[in-house]
Amino acid sequence: MITAGIYLKYGNRFAFMFGPNKENTHHGVVRFGGHIDHGESDVECALREVREEANVGVALSDCPKTYYVRQRDAPPSVADGFEHSEPRPILISGGTKASPSAATFVGSTEETPVPSMETRGILFLTLGEINRICAGEVSLHQFIESNGQFVEKERLDRQLRLVPYLQLRFLQWAIDHNVVHA
Repeated sequence: MITAGIYLKYGNRFAFMFGPNKENTHHGVVRFGGHIDHGESDVECALREVREEANVGVALSDCPKTYYVRQRDAPPSVADGFEHSEPRPILISGGTKASPSAATFVGSTEETPVPSMETRGILFLTLGEINRICAGEVSLHQFIESNGQFVEKERLDRQLRLVPYLQLRFLQWAIDHNVVHA
């Protein structure tokens, strides 16, 4: 695998990073994670990345099933035959089922996530907010106006819309199908 990350539960919400894309046309909403360093396992990478990006420790959960998604809008399928030691990721994506490029785990923290290193902002999302962001055109301003919880390292453009990337879309599916509990 090339990258690993975590769906981070904080209280009754999921914490996701957000910030402007390279073209400054929208804010991408992504899970905590990044590239696996040489000699590092996917679990070690996921834990290191969330420590670097949100300054928190995480307790990982073992997932009874691992799902596979090839690309952003593809439907998930159970990754039958995918071998992984505990904790198992909930999602593998990209590449092929036999050789995915990314793993995403489920974890929780009691520490308050704060933006650090390259993290520009963190959204604390309820199921309703996840659904709203995945459904369409929600700007950071609209999220704030509806009492959305977030923290930012520096003031970000409020007019840019929040765009869900693959991991948020999968989480919405997983919650809707009782794979993950909000």
